Amino acid sequence: MRQLKMIGLRLITTLFLALLAATFVPGAVLAASAIDVLERAEEAPRRVSYRGFKTATVYIKGCPTTAILKVVHLKPDKTRTEYFTPALLAGVIVIENGSELWRYNPQENEWEPIHVRSINRQFYSGDQHIRTISNNYDVRLIGTDSVAGRPAYVIQAIPKYQGESIRRLWIDREFFLIMGTQIEKPNGLVVSSSRFTELQFNPDDISAAIFKPGGHVKSVPNDESVNLQPMKPTYIPKGYRLVGISHLIADRCRSLHMKFSNGVNTISLFQHRSDRKTYCKRTDKTTSGILTWQRSGMQFTLIGDLPRAELQKIADSVR
Repeated sequence: MRQLKMIGLRLITTLFLALLAATFVPGAVLAASAIDVLERAEEAPRRVSYRGFKTATVYIKGCPTTAILKVVHLKPDKTRTEYFTPALLAGVIVIENGSELWRYNPQENEWEPIHVRSINRQFYSGDQHIRTISNNYDVRLIGTDSVAGRPAYVIQAIPKYQGESIRRLWIDREFFLIMGTQIEKPNGLVVSSSRFTELQFNPDDISAAIFKPGGHVKSVPNDESVNLQPMKPTYIPKGYRLVGISHLIADRCRSLHMKFSNGVNTISLFQHRSDRKTYCKRTDKTTSGILTWQRSGMQFTLIGDLPRAELQKIADSVR
């Protein structure tokens, strides 16, 4: 039972972290004002500190799961996210401090360092990135709205290829922080959403100490001992390209992470050896946006906001 709870915790945490990390990168848009808004939104976390509460909802097999969380950000690169609901995530804390990433597990009362080491990152010029987004999405400023009592711009990205989801962003009109997101299928069905309910900009009492783990820290394998050769998919949906490969150590599991992007959406493929020496917990589970399977002595996890058939097609092509 405890192992099943841990598996569920990792899956749901992954879904919510993916939702909260889904920022929209500026690219080619139809309206000049939208370009300005998106460029400012990309820079906002480096220029402004903030503290607030937000709700985030993901739909798992059609059923909504909503989280209430507190986010504290100290410019330029420190963020602390604390979950209050749902029960499976209550007490979980995630800290990003520059290049460091930590996760607190209240069930084990310990902090875990998440080690990431890039081994193949693709760099593209700004013009190349703009062409990628413009080739895949029609992005425009569609109006204004109010979030957490503050006026916001509303940006919409409509995909040019079938199977991709429509994205909406609510961006603060003064500080240009992304205050709300929504992902919906072409038929209008909402897949996930997030929105601040309370928000304070540039508070003067945020201490840098809250962005460091306090208490017991879990030991993890040495990332230098990771020696995995990636098994790559031969099929990737149109518009996507490989943007990076990295080694990742989490839950005492040494994995390799391949990331693909079409400029807005991302697909992540994690793989690790499925023997006991890796200390990885095994699971065969499929949920919304996540597909896990084993093959040739390896365990794979594929995460992406794509139709189930597309995820399966990618999984079947991994060699």
